[in-house]
Amino acid sequence: LPDVALRVRPALAAALTTMAHGRAAGTLDRSQVAGYGDAAPTHPWSVVVGHDGVFKVALLTLFDLPLERFWMWSMDLCGISVIEFRAGRPVLRAHNVTDHLAAHDAATAPATPAIRPEGAL
Repeated sequence: LPDVALRVRPALAAALTTMAHGRAAGTLDRSQVAGYGDAAPTHPWSVVVGHDGVFKVALLTLFDLPLERFWMWSMDLCGISVIEFRAGRPVLRAHNVTDHLAAHDAATAPATPAIRPEGAL
């Protein structure tokens, strides 16, 4: 974990510094969701994709918690967490959300076999 923290913390600090200066890695000159014509957001934002261990260390860093608290966060595969910054302070708005996977689960679930009376073929 200390090795992970040595890599995560500088990258997190750089991303936060970039956003604090009103810049983001993506473009803000158009809608971020193709086909939706919504106005582009006026605040900097970012999407970060990575492994759960990286995100746990990032959360610990943001909330000024020691690495010993690493296991306090649960992270499901493809879970989404949303952190908003208010007056420079992180606010955990959502954590480990997996509702977006429900349609995929339903589409790939095996069909449930019909229950037949005992002795029926």
